[in-house]
Amino acid sequence: MSHLHIPDGLLPVAWWAGGLVVALALLIRASRLSRHASPQRIAYQGRSAR
Repeated sequence: MSHLHIPDGLLPVAWWAGGLVVALALLIRASRLSRHASPQRIAYQGRSAR
């Protein structure tokens, strides 16, 4: 696996704040979509993602 370490202060605040907003929006959307699903369906969806 390849990865990159980014030193503190290198990324502008707008970049990491924007990424945080996008991640939270996706989390909220996923939460709303799975709210009415049965636990069994959620388990099957998680299993099929692999």
